[in-house]
Amino acid sequence: MLPYNYTLAYKQSSKGEPLVAPLYYHYPKDTTAVNVNDEFMWGENILVAPVLEKGMKERKVYLPEGKWYGLLDTTESEGGKWVTETVGLKRAPVYVREGSFIPYWIDRNWNGGYWYISTGEYSKKQSAALIYYPSSKPSSGILYSDDGLEKNPKGEIITFEGITINNKVVINITTNNKSLYTKGFKKRISLLLPTDMMIIPLVSDTPFDAKINGKSLPEEKLPVTQSPFNQANYNFYNFQFDGERIEFTATLRKRKLE
Repeated sequence: MLPYNYTLAYKQSSKGEPLVAPLYYHYPKDTTAVNVNDEFMWGENILVAPVLEKGMKERKVYLPEGKWYGLLDTTESEGGKWVTETVGLKRAPVYVREGSFIPYWIDRNWNGGYWYISTGEYSKKQSAALIYYPSSKPSSGILYSDDGLEKNPKGEIITFEGITINNKVVINITTNNKSLYTKGFKKRISLLLPTDMMIIPLVSDTPFDAKINGKSLPEEKLPVTQSPFNQANYNFYNFQFDGERIEFTATLRKRKLE
């Protein structure tokens, strides 16, 4: 989640947006959210309801209006109401707002994934990865990156604009720093879309139905690594970004058990 936090830090330094805030900050017209004092928003997209008492087995969580996805298992819940969650030492209620783009980084070449743990490992030319949580409403998100070292870096902001109509996902991707993409450089982007199946095969053989600017993505055999949140499963799509605006489209399909 370092890229998510790094992007939040950029927003805070450039726009004054808080990294953490009470629910009413983002939902000022929600009269219930105003009185919720044991939950908080991590950025504008992730809601956290911490376990505050020893031995708790469940707790009530208020979800503001809209659809929410469980961060741990991508289950869907409708907001504007209270829900009851099972909790424990290894499970606390965390939800992601529909339409969110949650960036993270992973090197899929190392035994299921190596997490970048230091900003010193950052690079504007590093591959990007993010999860899109489908929504029928237009939404957008950004990924900010720089070299993690310079005091006044000229970073890159990649903007993602998405919408899901019926079962079709459409995402437009742009950058504010085209000068980075010179001498044939391309950045690999890994896009994840939640799947509601709890078991997926070791190697995905689901035919690709995704397109970039109307052209089908080449079919790949992608090892299904453990998700960044352990209990959730995703469809992976890998493609190259050369700095020019691209449109990614895909049809959501349930993955069959094998």
